[in-house]
Parts: sequence; structure tokens; C-alpha cells
Amino acid sequence: MFVINGIPILAAILEPVIGVTMIFNSFLIYKKYRERKSRATGYLTLAILSFGVGALISGIGKILGIVSGIPESELNISGFTIVIAYIFTALANIFIVAFLVQIFKDGDSKSTLVLATLNGMTIGFLLPNISFAVDVYQSVLYFLIWHILISLYGYGNLTYHGFKEANLTDQKIPKTGFKLIAWFGISANMLFVLFVIDLVVGTIRGYGFTVFYYMAWASGAVASILAYLFMMPTWFKNRIS
Repeated sequence: MFVINGIPILAAILEPVIGVTMIFNSFLIYKKYRERKSRATGYLTLAILSFGVGALISGIGKILGIVSGIPESELNISGFTIVIAYIFTALANIFIVAFLVQIFKDGDSKSTLVLATLNGMTIGFLLPNISFAVDVYQSVLYFLIWHILISLYGYGNLTYHGFKEANLTDQKIPKTGFKLIAWFGISANMLFVLFVIDLVVGTIRGYGFTVFYYMAWASGAVASILAYLFMMPTWFKNRIS
């Protein structure tokens, strides 16, 4: 794998591509929002857009780290932007919680409020730690573990409700929609699980950006596509009906 200034070229290419893909899908969902004026659609748009902006910022940081030629020990541009990217994923989680409340109105409003608050706390923890320091990633490690655990619970909750509602209806289109949102939750969770695996394997091997890192971002892209299909674009709706 080609590496420049400690940054794999593949990572510098993949992250912006994934980011642009997610942002593009968010605009497709936004078109549905303009048609339906649904709060749920609006929240889902903002969630996918936040994920996309986070991935794009992280990718831009890696590109700048490569082209600047400045060693990370002196100016860790990549580390600086990846902390910002995690802040955007926490913001996306808050929008997903709002989406969950709108779609499954019989859900536990207290638990969703707590979940949104915990993600807000994550943002509060990470903001003061945005830094160009070489050890910036290590300095926020415990906050990231906190963030990942909260995310796993949140998207797991989305998956649970999605499959639960799918099993309660025999109508093909609603059933497909609920299954799509359940698989969206699974894909989003895989994003975080694979990042953890990358971190553990990378620590053991002494280097980061294992294959799990790229699989994580690919899972994020799949999640954004599933979110778009959940909006039932005409061509997809005709195909399943």
C-alpha cells in the first residue's frame, strides 16, 4: 500500500469519495423531503449529510497531510480533521434519534431524549480536544469509546424497531421500508464496529488503516444508500410493488 507522510493514498482517495457519495444521497433524500414536508425525512437528510460532511472533512485532512509534506509530529492535520469528523457523526446520531421518534412514535420518548443528550455530551467532550498535536487521536480515545457504545445502542434500537414493525405488517411496501431502515441501522453499526476492529488490530500490529478501516467507510456508504431507498423513489417502489 502506498503511503506518503504516514498516510495511505487509498485512504486519502476513499474518504472523500465516500463523503461525496453520502452527501449526494442526502440531497436525493432532501428532494423527497421537499415533496412530503415530513419531519422524519428532514431528520434523515440531516443525518446522512452529517455523516457525509464528516467523511469528506476527514478525507480532506488526509489529502492536506500528504500534499503539505509536513510531518505529523509537527502538524497533525489528519488527526485534527478526524476529531471533527467524529463530531459530525455524533451530530448525525442526534438527527437519527429525532428520526426514530418521528417514525416510531410509540417508542420510549425518555430513552430517546437521554440518547440525544448523551450524543450532545460527546460533542461537548470532543470540541475542546480538536488539536494538531501528534497524539490527538490518543487523547480522545476514551471519548471515542463512549461515542461508539452510544452509537451501537442507538442504531441497534433503530434496527430492533425496524424489524419489529416489519413483522407486524403484511403490506409489501411498508414491510420493505421497515426492513430497509433496520438494515440501515445494521450498516451504521458496522461502521462503528469495524472502526473499533481497525483500532484494535492496528494497535496490535503497530500501524493503522487496516482493511477494516476501509470496510467501515464502505458500510457507511451502504447505509446512506439504504436510507435513500427507504424514501421509496418511484423506480424502486414500482419494482417491489
